[in-house]
Amino acid sequence: MTNRTRILQFILLLFALGWSILIAWLSLVENPPHPPGLLGWDKLNHFLAYGLLSSLLYLGLGLWWHDWRRLLLALISSFCYGAMMEVFQSVFSHGRSAEWGDLVADFCGILLGAFVARLLISKVHHAG
Repeated sequence: MTNRTRILQFILLLFALGWSILIAWLSLVENPPHPPGLLGWDKLNHFLAYGLLSSLLYLGLGLWWHDWRRLLLALISSFCYGAMMEVFQSVFSHGRSAEWGDLVADFCGILLGAFVARLLISKVHHAG
């Protein structure tokens, strides 16, 4: 693995950290901003947010692992983070509550995000 690849993977992990902080803020603030149109739908926001999180984690975790452990860690850590945010939302936020539907949307986004990232990596390796 080249130094350039390692730097890119480290940057992706930093993006994942920043993205998880943004997710936490949006999850815990009393009145989060609501974009107009289709993105105003709560479940789609969950799907996209956690899909991006799992993608970033999967791509960044290539610093250490290149096998099934990377996929498993990206999936489990993203899901646990989503579940934790739902619990924190119901405990620490006024006017917010945990919803099973949100966790299902998180999970679906997590699965798709990680597998799209995995597919992207396999296409890059086969092309190069």
